[in-house]
Amino acid sequence: MKKYIFLIILAFGQYLFAEYHPTLVANRVWYCLDGNSGHVFPMQLTQPQIEINGKVYWDMGNRALREDIEEQRIYVMWRGVNGYDETTPEYLQVDYNCSVGDIVSVPCKTDGVNRVIDCLVEDVSVIDDRKHITVRLDIPEYLDMWKDEPLTDEVRAMINDALLEEWVEGVGISDNGGILLEHVYNVTYAGVGARIIVCVLDNDNIVYENDYYGRNCNTITALNEVPADELLTISDNVLTLKDTDANAVSAIFSADGRQVMSFTGNTADISSLPQGLYVLRTAAANGKNLTAKFVK
Repeated sequence: MKKYIFLIILAFGQYLFAEYHPTLVANRVWYCLDGNSGHVFPMQLTQPQIEINGKVYWDMGNRALREDIEEQRIYVMWRGVNGYDETTPEYLQVDYNCSVGDIVSVPCKTDGVNRVIDCLVEDVSVIDDRKHITVRLDIPEYLDMWKDEPLTDEVRAMINDALLEEWVEGVGISDNGGILLEHVYNVTYAGVGARIIVCVLDNDNIVYENDYYGRNCNTITALNEVPADELLTISDNVLTLKDTDANAVSAIFSADGRQVMSFTGNTADISSLPQGLYVLRTAAANGKNLTAKFVK
């Protein structure tokens, strides 16, 4: 009996005093699966950081993120028409300090509409020294979609899976969640999140790998470098891709590895980029990940 009590105390102690793994880390690269095109594309934190209302955020373009290490929480501010000011609300985006049974309210984009939804924390576990938190999303619209359908075991299982989201400490939102901590939930698309984190790297070291979708970090990061003239053309500050999927998501990186731009489709306006050396990462029509260096 004493042995079992000791093991329980030991397990609880490891959970309580485990080192917290920050998520918003400079030079970290998230590889995300686009649920619509099936392509995997990289995302990276934009630098430099910005100060809003006395707090430091990572500027993500349409939103800004900050992480409170002590609280083990991540917050988000959505950029307004005139940018950010003292009236811009801040929302709790992910709470790694929650417990089973807690209700956590997070901002969520459902079918293009920004709103705040409640999440019921169903499970908190530690896997490979990282907290994995399973939450259930309260989105009644999704249940309404099935009101005229027979609730077979298959339908019940699909509803159950679609309304679950996983928060992985030091990584972000996986499975039905979005990219770089953005809750994206398309009710009209069977509840499937548009972009799913499948691999996270720090300086080529694997931080996280989600092989549920049949992808692994070695395959994802095996980029095929090709000469720039085989992949793209540049004319009048418009970059045009050759032989790529029209729905492919591409990213442009500066010479020091910072992501400076991302775009969907075959063309991009690069007039805002200073002159210099850049690296383009994209996917060809055959699904292969391609990279090429180019000079503007």
